[in-house]
Amino acid sequence: SRCQKVVQRESDGSIRMTHQNVMAICEKDDLYEIPELNVKLYLTSTGNRFNRSFKKIENLDAFVNVKTLWLENNFLTKVENLENLPMLENLFL
Repeated sequence: SRCQKVVQRESDGSIRMTHQNVMAICEKDDLYEIPELNVKLYLTSTGNRFNRSFKKIENLDAFVNVKTLWLENNFLTKVENLENLPMLENLFL
């Protein structure tokens, strides 16, 4: 059975990219609950089941096998903290 996890927001409505929030998004997107099994992550701000607005890329260290990462339409000011994604081939900003 699936848990109903809630993505927690900051006071300005953005979402902090915590491990818990990314795992909640994985669950909502029917991705794997074990981070290492995911080869794609949809962390876009629009076009999914709820609004996702990140300001900073962080806490993705457990997703070591991600090959494709979608981060479009977020409030990112810098591309950083991707060095622990050794399999990353495609990055969509």
